[in-house]
Amino acid sequence: MRDGKSVDTSMSFTPTAGCQWSTRSGDLDPGLLWYLARTEGLDARRFNEMVNFQSGLLGVSETSSDMQDLLVREAQDVRAAEAIALFCYQVKKWDRRLRGALGGLDTLVFSPVASEDAPRFAPRICAGAGIPGNRAEAQQNAGEMRA
Repeated sequence: MRDGKSVDTSMSFTPTAGCQWSTRSGDLDPGLLWYLARTEGLDARRFNEMVNFQSGLLGVSETSSDMQDLLVREAQDVRAAEAIALFCYQVKKWDRRLRGALGGLDTLVFSPVASEDAPRFAPRICAGAGIPGNRAEAQQNAGEMRA
């Protein structure tokens, strides 16, 4: 947002574009559908099911789409740790892309969907952000995470 107006977004035609999330794949090479159709016999309906409902945190962890669950199991479950690491990496990439579109950033606020778990993963996303005085701090009264 700049001056109260949207400048850019990580989503595109559908919510599967952009950053991965609980069960959505995030950005994929368009050639993947053709590849999976040839090698796995995957049709468009099954591909849609996969990228919308079986990917993201669930697809990587193979166990859960719930960040809280994955954070609890992160130290003991390599798949949970990999899902969290990939999620943080993807959010970090989108954060930097959107900073470029905006020409910088004053504040990074995690949405309500992510804010409950933000104190546990936001520092990983904010690390190396290049904001003078960058810090991740919980805003107790608003329940949000700012960097």
